[in-house]
Amino acid sequence: MDKKLLLYILNERLGKIGERLFFFFMLLLTAYFAVKAFSASTVSALIYLLFALVTALITGILFTKIFLPQIAENFSYGLLFPRRFLKKAPVILSPIHGMINTGKYAEAEQSLLTLHSQYPADAEITWLLLELHGNIFHQQEKAITTAETFFRNGAVRQDPYYLKVLMFYADLQSQQHQTAAVISCFHHALRHGKMTASEIQTVKKRLAALETQNKLSS
Repeated sequence: MDKKLLLYILNERLGKIGERLFFFFMLLLTAYFAVKAFSASTVSALIYLLFALVTALITGILFTKIFLPQIAENFSYGLLFPRRFLKKAPVILSPIHGMINTGKYAEAEQSLLTLHSQYPADAEITWLLLELHGNIFHQQEKAITTAETFFRNGAVRQDPYYLKVLMFYADLQSQQHQTAAVISCFHHALRHGKMTASEIQTVKKRLAALETQNKLSS
């Protein structure tokens, strides 16, 4: 895996864990001050009540920052907070298509890696990277890592490139006889992916064939 991409993923994951731990700490602190306010004498109760209001305010801000975007995305598919569910990244990708079409593969790769670090759940960016790593540079391991990063980041909005990424990943892993990994990925996609009815049928057919193949080879 690219070092910059690995550091980006680790930084985001650790940052999210830290935010959540602080949120739950403030929630417990708010509950503690609230209990103290009800059980203390009048003067002390007012002080504890003030502390409870302050910590409750901080907790509310943290909740809005950490959890509200996720809730909004789940109910509105990114209408309010679209970053994770963008069908297209808010950048123009046509120059990168032009680089690829004119053979400027290294330049296109650098541009795509930069975008991928910012939008790891964007299907078209991922697809273009897979095309480069898998078909142009013949770096299958890099392509597999790119696809797995995409799936881990939960790209679940309807996007025609989603199925392309999924099938490309299946082809790469099948070539390396990693059928079990593909089956697991397909099951995850069917549970969590937002696909059209025809795309779901395509995945189910491929999955059935893979499971049959896996049984025969075991």
